[in-house]
Amino acid sequence: LLGPLLLPAAGHAQEQSLRERIQEFKDTRAKRSENKEIMAQDNTKGAIVLPFEGRDILVYAPKEMPTSGTRSMVMVFHGGMGNAGHIRATLNMESTADKYGFVIAYLNGTKASGLNDKFKAWNGGGGCCGKPFKENVDDVGYIERAAKFLSQNYGVKGGNIYGMGHSNGGIIIQRTLCERGVFSAIIPLSGPLNIETSHCEGASGKHVLAIHGLEDKNVPIGGGYGTKGVTDVLFLSEALAKKTFEDSGADYTLLALPNTDHSLKNIMDTIFKTQGITLGEKAARFFGLTNFKEKTP
Repeated sequence: LLGPLLLPAAGHAQEQSLRERIQEFKDTRAKRSENKEIMAQDNTKGAIVLPFEGRDILVYAPKEMPTSGTRSMVMVFHGGMGNAGHIRATLNMESTADKYGFVIAYLNGTKASGLNDKFKAWNGGGGCCGKPFKENVDDVGYIERAAKFLSQNYGVKGGNIYGMGHSNGGIIIQRTLCERGVFSAIIPLSGPLNIETSHCEGASGKHVLAIHGLEDKNVPIGGGYGTKGVTDVLFLSEALAKKTFEDSGADYTLLALPNTDHSLKNIMDTIFKTQGITLGEKAARFFGLTNFKEKTP
């Protein structure tokens, strides 16, 4: 779910004052305009466009990296109604990749609806999201195969693959880690595990840092229907995701951000204001990617 493109969902909106509804409309319109501008840009410059099984992957590989076979990779997943180029432009974390010498791969889902092909989504389960869920697209299998393909092409060491995703992108990486493993650690942003299960086969020994705004009205941190959004999905809670992963042998940390909504930009701003580091830097530290030396003697 791409926060700035989301509209109030019918059937589950809570009562609001006229002033609140007018302000929400203005905010949504401004965010939609901003996102349309980003989506219209060419966000592939500086990246390699790598086709894989009918989808394009944007890959950024720093000029200086560890020896092939020892490298690390962060796979990044956009929200619903987004795409790889959009989240790449929003995250702006390639200077962090240069600093620590890791590969970033921005993956694309499949067409979200009958709208423009640029708007994509992932089958995260539990009704989320759009055509990929309705058509039961095997995104988990695709991600597993893409990870192997990219690792072979970029000299990534097994066990050095990490996942990061926003909203629907956070939901799909939680599902992928639960069902197949694939990642050693993940950072889902505003996206819980949304499949009903009491055990995650791929979770043992893995690490999760779930970041979620307490004011998220698109995908509520406590679960339930969002009062914003184009989807009418009953989301599961972050607390349930934490319990499921921990019962399955994973380490799961939930970072709940006060005064923060669903927007990825607002999450990034809150991290910077409260911790003094960028989201990219926080991710690199959590994934253990900070040992690379930029300059070799």
